[in-house]
Amino acid sequence: MFEVPELSWSDWMSLEGAHINSQSPKDHGVYRIRDHESGNILYVGETGNLRRRFSHLQKTFSAEIPYADPHTATPALWAYLRENDTTLDVSFIVIQGSRARRMSVEAAYIAILRYQVSESPLANFGQMPNGWIKSSGNSSRLEELGKRFKGYPNPNAIRTPSTPSILDLSNSCIGSNWGNLQWSKWEEFPRALPPESVTGLYRVRRPDAEMLSYIGQGKILARIKAHSSKHEKDGHAQSQEFAPGFLTSWVSVQVIHKRQLLEMETDLIASHYIALDACPRAQFIG
Repeated sequence: MFEVPELSWSDWMSLEGAHINSQSPKDHGVYRIRDHESGNILYVGETGNLRRRFSHLQKTFSAEIPYADPHTATPALWAYLRENDTTLDVSFIVIQGSRARRMSVEAAYIAILRYQVSESPLANFGQMPNGWIKSSGNSSRLEELGKRFKGYPNPNAIRTPSTPSILDLSNSCIGSNWGNLQWSKWEEFPRALPPESVTGLYRVRRPDAEMLSYIGQGKILARIKAHSSKHEKDGHAQSQEFAPGFLTSWVSVQVIHKRQLLEMETDLIASHYIALDACPRAQFIG
């Protein structure tokens, strides 16, 4: 059984009204939302203020489907409640320290769930239940452009299937088969990078380091070039890790939706965090 350091959850309480529940702290933390009847986890998130985040989530109980602001998961949770005779519960863990640590715990718990049930939580990675189009955000800019809209039913809207779990606590994060993937040889940037069209996963480390600096996904060449430019920005939080001499390794991945790359990236960040009790050094810091 996979274990996450410091993962000790609060008791479950009703999500509806959780922001005025005396048990809700104003601390930083990670939280999870479940279907009260089935016990299935529907969403996992992190925040700098748990009580304020629970307040944002009250839009789930609006009469009409909410926009994706102030919380991206509320349209999916709203639609789920319309199709299921149930209520929602929330549980949390207070996380002291940096935002990077909170986000690592969030990634670890999502990855463990993916490993256990073979799919991602319903409302993570921007997804909706089958048969629903997600609401847009609610910014004035979207309104000006005529791109603000409420979500709606659409029988042709089908969720992208989750990728199989690649959570890996057996192989080294710098090994050629980490996550049961076939990684390229480690090379000093900018040698041996793929063509511009190649999409997939990549990892970065300093020479002789046994842990990673960064794990990412997307158009590999463009993303790594963007990282390298951060060394030239005075005071950038990631500057030291992307100073000249950093090493890169990558793997091409064929997917049908960006959500699937995000799932795989999450699994790898979780693997690093659970195995080493630390996230990659430049992850989540800028």
